[in-house]
Amino acid sequence: MYLLKEKWRSIFLISKKPITELEEARIALTSASATSIHLVQILLKEFYHYDTIHFETVSPNLLEMMKTYDACVLIGDDAIKARRAHTQYYYYDLGEQWFTHTGLPMTYAVFAVQKDALESHPELLSYLSEEFAHSRDKARNDEYKKLAEDVSADMGGAPSFWESYYKGIHYVFGEEEKRGLLYYYSLAYKYGFIDKPIPALNIWGSGREVQSSK
Repeated sequence: MYLLKEKWRSIFLISKKPITELEEARIALTSASATSIHLVQILLKEFYHYDTIHFETVSPNLLEMMKTYDACVLIGDDAIKARRAHTQYYYYDLGEQWFTHTGLPMTYAVFAVQKDALESHPELLSYLSEEFAHSRDKARNDEYKKLAEDVSADMGGAPSFWESYYKGIHYVFGEEEKRGLLYYYSLAYKYGFIDKPIPALNIWGSGREVQSSK
């Protein structure tokens, strides 16, 4: 599992004005993500009680987005580079916003397989899971220094930023994470982003990737 307790630092609502002043705003949503664009709509509807915001999905380009829209959502490399280069805007970390309003962690990605594949190839999937865990532990054992240096050389930014970034990623899917994900699903259903409610999660794991701590 790949998730974060609070801040993610690469998924932002970027705005020309404070988040409390976005009624009737036009917000551009990145075409690079489904979870994040649903999350920002849920946050603004459920916790800020906005009902007149206009959302539109466009290509992720900050300068082009901000020419036409009051705010935008960017993720990943686009978000990190924007935060570094364009400090004139308000930046709202969606993971931090979710945690502030719910007290629960937000899950952004999972390692998922189809049930028939699990039944047909349990040994192979267990091996793959162990390799993910091994890769994680290898990076963690040197405190992400080598990874941070490589990413810094490729994307810019200080290695210390990338070390801190990767140390903030949380790999444990425990009870709090389950509660957070189920709450997200309940709100996604409430606002029509999924077709049916999801009352429970069917969690598989070889054990190591679930039990390891941050």
